[in-house]
Amino acid sequence: MANLKEIFKAQEKYYDTGNQIKGDTGRYGMVASAIKEATHAGNQMLDKGGNAFDALIAVQLSLAVVEGMNTGIGAGGFIVCHDEGKNETKVINAHSRAPAELEPECFVYDNGEVIPFDKRSTHGSSVGVPGIMKGLKHLHENYATLPLETLIAPAIELAESDFRVNSLWERTLDLFDHRLGEEARKKFMPDGKPLREGDTIVQPELAKTLKIIRDEGFDSVYEGEIADAIVEAVQEQGGVMTHQDLINYHVKIEEPLWSRYRGYDIATPAPPSGGGIAVAQQLKILEKLDISQYDPHSVEKYHLLAQ
Repeated sequence: MANLKEIFKAQEKYYDTGNQIKGDTGRYGMVASAIKEATHAGNQMLDKGGNAFDALIAVQLSLAVVEGMNTGIGAGGFIVCHDEGKNETKVINAHSRAPAELEPECFVYDNGEVIPFDKRSTHGSSVGVPGIMKGLKHLHENYATLPLETLIAPAIELAESDFRVNSLWERTLDLFDHRLGEEARKKFMPDGKPLREGDTIVQPELAKTLKIIRDEGFDSVYEGEIADAIVEAVQEQGGVMTHQDLINYHVKIEEPLWSRYRGYDIATPAPPSGGGIAVAQQLKILEKLDISQYDPHSVEKYHLLAQ
């Protein structure tokens, strides 16, 4: 497999006439995420001689700190991996799974009426067995090159430092504050007031958890102190997850869903992931339109994408 460090180093910045950064370009690829601090963590791994998979692991671990409302240690997901040396593309299915003892009727009342969304989605029964840490373990053992201690260091630093809350945090707390539990309210709504953009937060408890993963490996989420805490918390909220559910979790290595767009082969996760199909459908619709005639930031381009 080709080491991507040097070709990622070819990333070039271009500037507008005011010497302000207008954007970034890369000849072969780049590190990107929704939060700049996580993207920086990925770039750090490339600077240390790591490859794209090292960067991905660092980004995911950092997002657990700076974008915990969308992902985290307890998340699930799909990872598309291309091995240039083998000319092979695979999908790591690390999706969350239902506990073994979960009953099909867990989200309906005895009379057959569906339990309201807020109530059923904040109940312990709605918590799936987390998969993303097993997915990162597979990446680390099969593709990455740097030690876990190096990959997780930026996330620990972010958790221990004053992180400046961004607008995403503010919007999320405004929309979903009624779904927070007691402990979360203490952390994210101190004195009953939700954190606002520009506020800072330190997360020493999360830093402690990340240090356990650093010292004991990704499996520590499935056996040991972290696993004990997960099972205890879920069962306290009425869930049925057990230690055996965590021990039994394993990732699946699957074939991607393939589509084509203007001569390019596009590999995405197949169902149960919905994103891959959605991207393939949208690209096929756009393929019939000459979207290149519009400026990348034009109203016309965004209108077409929205439609």
